[in-house]
Amino acid sequence: MAKRSYGEFADNTKAEAQPPKRKKDERREKQPSGPVAAETITSSRQLQHLLSHSSDPALLRHGIQSLRGFLESIDATAAGESEPAKLRPILREYLESQKACHEDGEESVYMADLMQAWALASQSNNNSLLSAIPSVLARLLRTLSCIDEFRPHGVYLCKTLFQPARLKLIARNLTANNEYVISPSLRLLTEVVSFNAGSQAKLVNTHREFTFKGLGRNLNWTSVLKPAGAKQETVRTTASRFLLANFKFQNARVKSDLAGQRDIISALFKTIQEDPPDIIISILNVLKQEFLLDKEVQRSAKSRLLTPWTLGRLAALYNYVGPADDGNTMEKSVETTIHDFLLLVCTTPGLGVLLPDLGWYPPGSGIRHTEVDKDPEGSQGVGFLEHIGLELDHLEESNKYHEKIPVRNSTLSTFIQGLRPYANILQSQLLLAIFNAAPELVADYYILKRSFSFEPKLTSTWIGYSAFLFSTIQLPILEYCGLREGFSNRPPPIPIVIESILPQPLNQKVLTKCLNQKTKLIKFFSVRLLCVAFQKLGAVLDTFSRASTQVSALWKQASSKLLQEFCRRCPKMKDVITVFRSTAEEDVLQREAVARLLAVYYRLIPDIALNERFDVSIALANILGGIEASSDTAEDLGMQMLELEHLLFIAQCSPNIRWWNKPESLPLSAFTSILKLLVRAPATAPLKQIKALVQSVVYRTRHLQGETPALSLDALVNSLHPVGCWEPSDAVFEFLDNSILRYARKSTKYYDDFTSILFEEHGKSNGEVEVQPLSLLLMTLVEQWPFLYASKTVTESDKENVARWLARYMAFSFVIKENPTVLRTLCGRLVNKAGSGECHQNFQTLDTRFHHGLSIDILLDPQIDHAGNNLSGTNVSTIINTDWQVRMSCLDLLSSKLQDVQGEATIFDILLAWHVALDNLRKDSVSDRIASSLIEKVMHIIERIVLRLRRTDTDGHSMSKVQKLLCSSDGLKGIFFCPDVNKKFRKRTISTQKGYARLLQLAFDNYQPDLEGVSDSFVAGFRHRNTKDRQWHHLTTLLESLIHLVSPDAVLLMARTTIDEDFESGEGLSDKSAMLLPICLKKLLVNSDALPEANWRRLVCLPIRQKTTLDTNGSLIGCILENVGREGAVRMLTSDDIRTLFRNVSHGHGSTKVLRSVYSRLPDLPGQNQGAMGTYDSRMNKLFRQLLEDGRADDAIDILEMRLAASATPNSEKGWQWKDDITRSKILEAQAQYTKLQDTLLEGFKDGKRCCLLEIGVYLFKGAHRSKLVDLLDSYTWHIVTTPLFRLLLALGRTVASAREQEILKRLFSRICVNTTKDLSINDRLSDQLSDLCANIGRGFSPNPVPKTLFDPVLLNALLEVIFRKHIDGTHSTLLAASIVATDIVEDVDFRKFLQIILSHPRNPLRDHSITSRSRLNISYITGRLFHASPASQANLTTIQQVLVLTRGSNGVEDSVLESISAACAQTNRKILSNRTTSYSFLGEGEDRLFRYVNGKLHISISPRRLALTISHYPTDRPCRFHGGEQLEDFLTDAGNVDNIHSDTYSHFFLYNAIADWIHHEDDLFDFHEAIESGCVGFIVMGLCSTDLNGRKNALRILEALVAKLLISRYPEKGGAVLLIRALAHTAKGVIDKNRIPTPLAIFAARALLVQSDPLHCLYPKVNEFLLLGPVWDLGKVPLFHTTLLQGPTVDDCHYQEVSWMLENLASGLRTVEDLNMYRRNHYFEHLCSLYWSPYLSGSLKTKILDILSATTEIEGGSTTLITRAGVMDWIAVQLHTTKGGDGNDVTLRRLAKRLYQTCNREHVDAWSTGSMATRVQMMIEQTGI
Repeated sequence: MAKRSYGEFADNTKAEAQPPKRKKDERREKQPSGPVAAETITSSRQLQHLLSHSSDPALLRHGIQSLRGFLESIDATAAGESEPAKLRPILREYLESQKACHEDGEESVYMADLMQAWALASQSNNNSLLSAIPSVLARLLRTLSCIDEFRPHGVYLCKTLFQPARLKLIARNLTANNEYVISPSLRLLTEVVSFNAGSQAKLVNTHREFTFKGLGRNLNWTSVLKPAGAKQETVRTTASRFLLANFKFQNARVKSDLAGQRDIISALFKTIQEDPPDIIISILNVLKQEFLLDKEVQRSAKSRLLTPWTLGRLAALYNYVGPADDGNTMEKSVETTIHDFLLLVCTTPGLGVLLPDLGWYPPGSGIRHTEVDKDPEGSQGVGFLEHIGLELDHLEESNKYHEKIPVRNSTLSTFIQGLRPYANILQSQLLLAIFNAAPELVADYYILKRSFSFEPKLTSTWIGYSAFLFSTIQLPILEYCGLREGFSNRPPPIPIVIESILPQPLNQKVLTKCLNQKTKLIKFFSVRLLCVAFQKLGAVLDTFSRASTQVSALWKQASSKLLQEFCRRCPKMKDVITVFRSTAEEDVLQREAVARLLAVYYRLIPDIALNERFDVSIALANILGGIEASSDTAEDLGMQMLELEHLLFIAQCSPNIRWWNKPESLPLSAFTSILKLLVRAPATAPLKQIKALVQSVVYRTRHLQGETPALSLDALVNSLHPVGCWEPSDAVFEFLDNSILRYARKSTKYYDDFTSILFEEHGKSNGEVEVQPLSLLLMTLVEQWPFLYASKTVTESDKENVARWLARYMAFSFVIKENPTVLRTLCGRLVNKAGSGECHQNFQTLDTRFHHGLSIDILLDPQIDHAGNNLSGTNVSTIINTDWQVRMSCLDLLSSKLQDVQGEATIFDILLAWHVALDNLRKDSVSDRIASSLIEKVMHIIERIVLRLRRTDTDGHSMSKVQKLLCSSDGLKGIFFCPDVNKKFRKRTISTQKGYARLLQLAFDNYQPDLEGVSDSFVAGFRHRNTKDRQWHHLTTLLESLIHLVSPDAVLLMARTTIDEDFESGEGLSDKSAMLLPICLKKLLVNSDALPEANWRRLVCLPIRQKTTLDTNGSLIGCILENVGREGAVRMLTSDDIRTLFRNVSHGHGSTKVLRSVYSRLPDLPGQNQGAMGTYDSRMNKLFRQLLEDGRADDAIDILEMRLAASATPNSEKGWQWKDDITRSKILEAQAQYTKLQDTLLEGFKDGKRCCLLEIGVYLFKGAHRSKLVDLLDSYTWHIVTTPLFRLLLALGRTVASAREQEILKRLFSRICVNTTKDLSINDRLSDQLSDLCANIGRGFSPNPVPKTLFDPVLLNALLEVIFRKHIDGTHSTLLAASIVATDIVEDVDFRKFLQIILSHPRNPLRDHSITSRSRLNISYITGRLFHASPASQANLTTIQQVLVLTRGSNGVEDSVLESISAACAQTNRKILSNRTTSYSFLGEGEDRLFRYVNGKLHISISPRRLALTISHYPTDRPCRFHGGEQLEDFLTDAGNVDNIHSDTYSHFFLYNAIADWIHHEDDLFDFHEAIESGCVGFIVMGLCSTDLNGRKNALRILEALVAKLLISRYPEKGGAVLLIRALAHTAKGVIDKNRIPTPLAIFAARALLVQSDPLHCLYPKVNEFLLLGPVWDLGKVPLFHTTLLQGPTVDDCHYQEVSWMLENLASGLRTVEDLNMYRRNHYFEHLCSLYWSPYLSGSLKTKILDILSATTEIEGGSTTLITRAGVMDWIAVQLHTTKGGDGNDVTLRRLAKRLYQTCNREHVDAWSTGSMATRVQMMIEQTGI
């Protein structure tokens, strides 16, 4: 009986098609009732038999269980757990047997037995089979997806599953009431969606009425699917996985639809807290990566997903408590994952939640920007009526936003109200991040949060809330108050601003309660909150102040209102004063905080603060007394110092503070107590602000002067520092205190005394007296000294102590450049009033030292070195004792302290140290060695001080002082000009110069005008002639290190002066000139300057006329000729010069260098006939014989090398060969010389030069001592392989003469390969020695071909494999590999294997552009050579996929190789682009890959920046193309000629195909807005001006397809775009077969597309008017040129924007000679020159015009056209004469003139100008020394 067809009963809708009952199977009776173990599958027939029992459920379950076990075994083999055996062939045979054909018009069914069983199970309600069959099908699909060869069967299965009959079965299962039935079907659908990276996902979406049926209900099904003890998994979990798979693999449109399904999305998030951790993390990660970060998904779709309710459910996961630990560890917890997720979606624009806002300006506020200039009256451009209207609007807004504030981010506003920042630190961080991203929400949050009170209660909630408020207030101030382009006329509403400064929970009542609390923590928190609120208020007021000066006076009114509102909320100052008074002295942290709060009251609201009665003098006295008597820790002392700083500021603001009076609680006045504190505080104490406050007090009262670079306060403080055994006693401070008070009472008297001394000295000197500043406190101290000296209550020791200090203070005042005349007079008075004891001796010593410039001695006594160990700080003053001596031991100690100990560095320290150095520079009493040592140490100390200043100088003020100090005229500028240096001063002078040079390098980065004096010192020093002085060698070394700080004019003057003076004397170059000139020339060449031609001629020609000079300085002249790059200097040599050169030449080493430079160029010089050349050769022969007679073999080798280099040339195939014009006699002469030197060459064959000569000899002189040379090489160890040695070995191999030689050479090559392979294999990184080895061998292979018979392919394979696997990113290792594959040997190596290793290697240099460019070039060359060794066998899918991932799609050299491979696989390449591309996106700045593979799919990423660069530099045709047979040297040479612009622009080969596929993609991925905005369409437009006919046709074809697609799109600006592209295509059709579209026209079209996409663009009307003129464009003109440049704008105030746009078009469009002719014919250059004259044209537009003219000089004939047709040279001359240096482009114009003349056809131009052009150009150039 025939078996019935399955179609008769497969459809459940046909009730009448039920199959008849079968006969009872007897075997069924014999089977046991229990479960049967799965069978081991051994054949496909067994598997078919097991699955054929569709009518027997038990047998079918047994077969399904066996199939499941079989699939698990296959998966295990795929994972590498066991041997594959025959499992895969069995499965393949079974799958092949399940294919079905169309029968009787029915659809074919795959795996018909299982499908029939599924239908029968559905009819019989057999839940067991309804669960088992989808489950095993899901498992089968998973297996098929993992194995490439089985994927077609997976496609058949998927298509069968989505036939109507199976869809109904799936829908039935999904809506069942049994979790055992639901979950397998969901897993089956999940596998279908995920199959082959989503290739079949579209089927699931197409039949979503079946596949998504009941999904919302299933997502709510949370009952456990498996019994206890097993891994628990619910229906919800399985449904979630299915939904996530759709979000992962469906396209953007489907994902957007899913996000809008409210029932599904609500079910997904409703019970998310009950999901296991892995599911929660998967949900968040998939939604983030595949949906929210997908640029193709519209923002509206993301908004539908992330509603306030959804965000609230996600925020509940902050309190997630997962199941007990099951042993699985996750990288991130649920709490961390949800925090990162919410941070991303709530703070990133474009993800559906965050909208851009206007900061403190609410929506609908009607703000506008303005950029008006202020008028002289201060009206600031705002009319009176408008000002009144704005003020009324602002008053209305200020009273409008107290209850509710409109916001744009309504979703976030609702969401954040449910957060609990006080209870969870992550929620607090999230809310702060939202505030930072959407500042408008700050005020909205706190105004709506009125229910939460800040009443003081010491609970965790209150502490958390206060911390959150503190962080809110600390949020940064908004630039322009939230606007993007400057301030508005109207300030933001004050009720909104105040919430960001002092939110509404912090009102006056609550804050006062907090301050009055007895709990210290509450009080401290409240004070800190108020401090940061005041700090932010100050910042906001500064912003308002800037706005009021720039925009409108309304901002000043807003500042007043803001202050009023702040004062209404903050506590009254009397409450803060009460807190300060009630805080205990021991509570230093609290007292500092309250003092800080009081200080900000005085700083920001001084009117209110000064009305309160706060006697700061009492607090000041208490803190000073507490600090003096304190023995607290360093931390407490630091807090007390900060408190003192705040109190000092308050005291400074208080009008009634008495600085100079003694309070009852202190022995000294407040000022002197603070001064004493500055002296005795540790170096690490925070004294900077205190010192600044004290400084402002004494400068205001004129106690101390403030005019010198170093602070007089520093001199006073440093004089009080203890030094050695001396320490200021209390009597010193009492004396200073009394003197300060006396000056405060009678300041006028002391000023009169100062002026009287000046007039007295004026009378004595009968001339002018230098009026330098003086601290008048010194006048008081000198006046009060006699009274102290006569006092009976002061002990003698105190008097002596005071005298020592006073002398020290006066000396330090002298150091900082206070008035020296008055200081000497005052010192004389002290001497007269000091009696005859120790005091008199101190003042007498000072007076004596004053007359010698304050001389300081050097102390070397080792017995008192212990005093040096007591340095009290890092001040230079501590190394100078009271006897005016410097201990050498103290210098080293101070230097180390400056490096290790933190402390303040001052200008005073530099001045004092520099004074010590200069004082010992010319002191006869000190030996040169000791003085030199001291100066070196002092200079090292100054360096440390300058470094410390540079680190701490935030505003640049201190470093500016240091620079001026170093460039001052007091002994510094002339430090390099020491013409009369005595021998006994030489060492110290050199030490000073070295130290000064290091200081200049520290203080300056480049030349500045302040360094002009230093430059003059250099010039003066080098112009002083003293050739016997060795100091000039030292100066030359210094000049080389400081040349970047010397002005170019000074360098030019030195070079010119040296040349002129040397040669006018007739003695030639001196030794000093020989050292100086190379440095000067290098500087001049770097700066693109040059010596006049006359000086070059003098430099080269005059020395060769003098035999002595040529011997002495020939090396310098030869170096200039070889390295300076002035080939014209050699060409200036006349025949007489050359004859003189050969006549004067001797056997000196310098002479041979000059000969090497000149002899090789003799044939190219004019006037050199055969007779002259013969004369030169005879002189060379004579010189050679003379050198041999004198035993100068090295110089003779130089002569031989010269002759061979001039007579023979290297040949790539045959090595070295004689030139065609070389006669037989010359060959014999060369061979004779070579024979004479051959033994010498063989003895030193390892020397590079001799080895090269031996190589040349092997080629040119066959058979000469070959056997001896081969034996020498055979005896060599070859541990060190140099390039000349390896090339010598190859030369012997190419010219092998016998079998013995071949055997030896092959053995040597094998030895080198083995040693190199071994060294490379045992070293993971290339050492310097190993790199040199690889480089030497690699260079040896090139450029000549290598005989294959000398190399063992096995050894080469081993060597290459080691390189490719371990050292693929090494420059020299890849050079070696490239050199090998560049030869014919590549045919014998395993190129297929090596190519796959390279393409798949993770460290392939082509993957990472941070690797050196040379290694990338080497690897790209290797890749191309290996592929082209057999392109047909390697052009497969794997190769092209790997190549696409590596390419950047550029015109660079590396991509040219990859393009050649891709072109060879063109068919496969096109197939991949068509079938596997799933997305197109646009890159950021840091990315550069064109193709990326993700989950087996190709993603194309295009860079808009590179597109714009490609368009603006079009045509960017690839200058270097790889064809597969290039030699390595040729390839690297071509690569060196490629500009960087080619590596940064796109190649048409890759991008045309990618964009074309994007346009034709079946999934409608093309986005016209992105395509036009990014420049993709413009790039295609530029293809019309390609030089390649196929490229032009492809571009036209793509544009036509684009128009067709654009017409049916929803792009809003498609009308203008279609009109433009159609006109361009219509214009191009008639010409592209023969000619290219002019570049300016294509540039206009590409940029006009961007204009069309923006209706607000200033050129939008003009472009549309042009497009409406007609369908065909004029190919001979630039569109809109006259309309833009010569007519008015269509939009007001946009004329110069239009001009700028057109100038950019003209600059980018000038690329070829045809473009130049278009500009010439239309007189565009004349129009541009005329436009340049416009007085209203900005400097930037003038620069663009000059750029166009400069670009013209790079085109062939461009310079000649500008000179002869456009008259540009005359225009430049008139422009320079008119501006007379007033134009900022003056130098640019001169350089342009020079460039024009250098690049023009000079013969034609000189004839056109009758010879006057050269003179005119030279006059223009010499005016600036260009």
